[in-house]
Amino acid sequence: MKRTTLLLLLALGCDRKADDTGTTAPGTTTTLTNTQTTPTTTTTTTTTTTTPTTTTTTTGTVTPAELMLLLDGENLDTLDLSTRDRPMLMVYALWSDGSQTDITTEAELTISDEEILVGPAGGMLYPVWEGAVTVEATWEGLSDSVEMTITISAATAGDLVFNEVLADGLVEGDPNADGSTDDVEDEFIEIANVSGATLDLSGALLIESDFTTGLPRHTFQSEDEDDPKADGRTIMLTGEAIVVFGGGDVSALSEDNVQFVVANAEDPGLQYGLSLGDDGDHIQLIAADEKTTICELAWGDADPKGVVSGVSDASLTLEPDMSGTTWVDHRKATGSAGDYSPGTFVDGSPFPGDTIP
Repeated sequence: MKRTTLLLLLALGCDRKADDTGTTAPGTTTTLTNTQTTPTTTTTTTTTTTTPTTTTTTTGTVTPAELMLLLDGENLDTLDLSTRDRPMLMVYALWSDGSQTDITTEAELTISDEEILVGPAGGMLYPVWEGAVTVEATWEGLSDSVEMTITISAATAGDLVFNEVLADGLVEGDPNADGSTDDVEDEFIEIANVSGATLDLSGALLIESDFTTGLPRHTFQSEDEDDPKADGRTIMLTGEAIVVFGGGDVSALSEDNVQFVVANAEDPGLQYGLSLGDDGDHIQLIAADEKTTICELAWGDADPKGVVSGVSDASLTLEPDMSGTTWVDHRKATGSAGDYSPGTFVDGSPFPGDTIP
């Protein structure tokens, strides 16, 4: 505004010099030219959103150019995982101007085999079984994928807990449901998977203090020859349990998310089964490497701390089931439905099984 006024005054001054009377000479036409130069500037404003397929700027149109699927921040063609892994999944749209947008919640995700991999839940993928699986993300005609190979993790320290132990095989009833009462065959040890992952227990050893050298009470393998997926192994999904009896026939037992097996101790001559002591004993679950202790329990006169008492006519049980830190007489456990409960919680409710989202 100030510049325009100055130009106008200069022009008027020139006219006055041409006609010092202060008026324009007759027949003379005065043309005022107001020239204003404005610097040329270009402002580009890019609006990033997760839904439009184009973004208009003052310099042109931006379009989605590529889709990028990330697992734990990496864009890979192939990935090897174990059932313990929980990769974080994200999907980004890359735009023609070089910018990118997080479209994880907008993209469509396809998992080729949900018996092997599930999710995402909380942004994570959950491997549940072994094998090859493809994960593909698609959005606005674009796609990206990754090929995964899943293996089942071997059980190690802290993965499993002794959830219930019946050392007194002469309890009332028939714990292994084979139609006869036997102080060796009706003893049992119940083990629960608290790891949050599918585990391979194959080759793990149940050790009792009287047979620590070369004579494990049980060596884990597959007891279900009709399960082609097990392939000679003992596999436990998270939240599942396995009950090992001292002997007998356990084919009449069936509970959700539980395997029932019979101890396969190779005792020469007289069979001792699990050989559990009513007044006290010390048991261990040793990993297949024969070195790592997965879990252990001592009670009665075998407990150096004197914390867990021996029990007669009932089992010892973890309170609460699976997550507890205290061992109690089954009859005194909160919600107890009897003297023992192989294959269920103390109140008769089932093991939760696959707790992966």
